[in-house]
Amino acid sequence: MCIICIEYEKGKLKPADALRNLQELKEILDKEHVREIQKKIINDAWERSKDKSKRLFKQQDHNNGDQNK
Repeated sequence: MCIICIEYEKGKLKPADALRNLQELKEILDKEHVREIQKKIINDAWERSKDKSKRLFKQQDHNNGDQNK
């Protein structure tokens, strides 16, 4: 595991920061490892985005329900 992986897993790096750091170190890291990290970070960001969207829609539905009373 590289320093980017370690810090990302600890939650000390946001996806954008991890990808930026990865861009800086990609020349010295194993290419396969770089692809794995990119895939993980992008998938995590996608899942977070989906979760946030779901919460926003639930909140909107709840607020619209209050208006209909």
